[in-house]
Amino acid sequence: MHILPTRTARSAANMATDLMLLESYPKPDTPRLRHYGWSGPAWSFGLSQTFNETHERILALPCELVRRPTGGGLVDHLDDWTYALVVPPGARGYRDGPAALYRLVHEQIAAAFAAQGLASVLHAVKSTDGLHAVCFEQPEQYDLTLPGGAKIAGAAQKRTRDGLLVQGSITRRLPVSINWIQFADDFAVGLSQLFGTSPAPAPGPAWDEQRLARETARFASEAWNKKRRHVLDV
Repeated sequence: MHILPTRTARSAANMATDLMLLESYPKPDTPRLRHYGWSGPAWSFGLSQTFNETHERILALPCELVRRPTGGGLVDHLDDWTYALVVPPGARGYRDGPAALYRLVHEQIAAAFAAQGLASVLHAVKSTDGLHAVCFEQPEQYDLTLPGGAKIAGAAQKRTRDGLLVQGSITRRLPVSINWIQFADDFAVGLSQLFGTSPAPAPGPAWDEQRLARETARFASEAWNKKRRHVLDV
């Protein structure tokens, strides 16, 4: 599995890079993982989520707001550990479907936390009242929570013929001090074992810069972010 360099960028550039990671990776049959940061305060929200008054209130704050290419609810990136994982067609997880992959990924996060003394559990109950507008307010099935029920990790997905993109967020506001460098290494090892491979550092791809610029401009545009509803690929 390729482990890509950590990069920090503005919200639209982060979303464009994640999409390119799914659609334009030079070795499309290889699972790939990247952890990245945000160059300033930012929130993201799901592809099919309706733009509403909640989003307008966030836009009034000194932060960026971007619609993801994946589903899910509104996510606060002010203090989180953000990652993108792409599972190619034919690999474990893609074959089993989004729900199975969601569970497998969060099991690896739980194992990486356990190695540092933080206990966490998978939320077992499937929600019956639909998607919650703010992602971390209430856990969905297979989200990762503390034993008391507080959600600490969630993700959203996009499944196409190119693969399955997982965009995940893990809060850093935890009751145990975490060595995030060790966490990243343990998480990468655990994910790699799922795919029968080992983690291999890889350079950042030489993207088609013109396409990357177009995608970044699209994710930054009002037409993309304020359109009331987009269709989610599954």
